[in-house]
Amino acid sequence: MLSIVLPTYNEAENIPVLIPKLREVLRDIPHEIIIVDDNSPDETWRIGMEVSKDMEDVHVVRRVDKRGLSSAVIDGFLSAKGDVLAVMDADGQHDMNLLPDLYKAVIENKGFAVGSRYIEGGSVGEWDERRQLISRVATKMALALCKVKVKDPMSGFFALDRAVFEGALEKLNPKGFKILLDLLVHAPKGTSAMEIPFTFSTRLHGESKLSWKVQLDFLEYLYDVTIGRFIPLTFVKFCM
Repeated sequence: MLSIVLPTYNEAENIPVLIPKLREVLRDIPHEIIIVDDNSPDETWRIGMEVSKDMEDVHVVRRVDKRGLSSAVIDGFLSAKGDVLAVMDADGQHDMNLLPDLYKAVIENKGFAVGSRYIEGGSVGEWDERRQLISRVATKMALALCKVKVKDPMSGFFALDRAVFEGALEKLNPKGFKILLDLLVHAPKGTSAMEIPFTFSTRLHGESKLSWKVQLDFLEYLYDVTIGRFIPLTFVKFCM
């Protein structure tokens, strides 16, 4: 079974559009769709429940005391039943038509299958030059840490074998937005990966979640998995 997690925050306009299309794409694959919502002010969780009330394959997890994409994905994976776990944005920026290919790739190689913007055939779409520069720099920094090498370690569109997730679980950092990077850093030795090209699209509705805080969280993560092993970030902040 494929368990796909949709981490959401203020995506109420997108859910009614996304879920029917997603179910159609997955119609030939045993699956479940898990919406993990961080108690959105626009009540995304409520819209999800209304849309899915007659759908046995769609579940909603409402988190009232947590925030953050990485922790939402981790909680979604922990509640999932499938042998293959996947993540996709709920704003229409990821090509859901590639999910069967990601699923098949994981079934075949028992590792990661990553929707990649940085291999031949992939693209960041309509990003401006500033965002492209930030992404390139962040990607180069991230690649130096990864046990499992891919061209797009910052992708938010990927699938993996449940055993890989469980093997990395105790080392994962729930803070931040780059859960794939954390999984690639802490994956069990010998884990394989395949990449499938996709073009990053513009969101259907709502506003981007990219902010200076997200970028700061990424830098803090890099510190935690390098220097932070010897000098904890909490100690550095205390000294400041």
